[in-house]
Amino acid sequence: MTLTTAELSEKLGLSRATISRVLNGGQGVKPSTIAAIRQEMDRLGYVRPAVRPGRKPKDQRSAPSRHGAIALIVADTSILFDDPGMANFVQSVQEACSKRGLHLLLERVSDKGPLPATLQRAKVDGALVMMFPGLIPEDDTIRRISEQFPVVQVFAPGHPLTNIEHVTVNDVSIGTHAHLLFSAAHCQSVAVINVWPSFKESLLIRSRACLDRSILAGRSVRVFVQDQTQTPLWPAGTVAYQTFQEIVESLKALPKPIGVFLPIDARAKELSEALRMAGLDDPSSTRLVIAGVTPRLVDDIQPRPTLIDPNFDAVANTAIDRLLAHGGDPGARPQTVMVQPRVVSA
Repeated sequence: MTLTTAELSEKLGLSRATISRVLNGGQGVKPSTIAAIRQEMDRLGYVRPAVRPGRKPKDQRSAPSRHGAIALIVADTSILFDDPGMANFVQSVQEACSKRGLHLLLERVSDKGPLPATLQRAKVDGALVMMFPGLIPEDDTIRRISEQFPVVQVFAPGHPLTNIEHVTVNDVSIGTHAHLLFSAAHCQSVAVINVWPSFKESLLIRSRACLDRSILAGRSVRVFVQDQTQTPLWPAGTVAYQTFQEIVESLKALPKPIGVFLPIDARAKELSEALRMAGLDDPSSTRLVIAGVTPRLVDDIQPRPTLIDPNFDAVANTAIDRLLAHGGDPGARPQTVMVQPRVVSA
């Protein structure tokens, strides 16, 4: 069926301007309206005319970049300083933008109130959003941002927004790599040590991926958490600790070799020093695996642990590529892309 935008407007009871915006990327149209319009187009059998060869209209988002800039939007700028992984990711985004000749706008958005005026006035090709959906305020905020320009959500393993592009680290793969490394070293027991002081879903997923596979393999397991309120998330017997000395005393009683998994590189040097002081630094009896490659946190650790690189460079490059591609393709269907980590040999 060949329909014009005027006929679509009449059949759907919407303005021609709204129909046109949906056909050209949906900028300024609510996601629910976009979905309803596209569903009706499918029902009516609408087929968009092929683009004629030659110069394209200036406002058509098909070029790699229209404005030469993207935004990185965060819910809380403090995470950029507290979390080594997020700080590394921001650096990766800056480097990826530099390679593409893009400017980067860093902006904080709260769950309440309008978007910042600087963001409303910004001429950007889209935004990478580093928030944590799954709760109503965060979901609504991300939707508000997506109504203004294309969005790619980064990280947030529990991403529930099916109409938003999503690029994240494969956290299950990180935990699986740790398990396989312990298997190769013939570890008889495994200890998962969570050094993060509050709930962080990605660390829980990495840890459980390693822990569950270790349990299925018949190994003795121990879990140590810094926050007492996190113990219900783990199997019975999980220990809330205050010092690393408490941990190493428990490790001494476990069957050797022991696989020790640190799902984030924060406090890696402190833990390795505690293992050394307790005589648990011999690689033949203790295999230390750390998820993270921040130089200031893992360099100079002796003996060298095995590192798992979450691959933030690939996350940044993939997210930017998908942001530019999705913004230029109104028919693209949002997807979740999981970037594979890399094992760095000891």
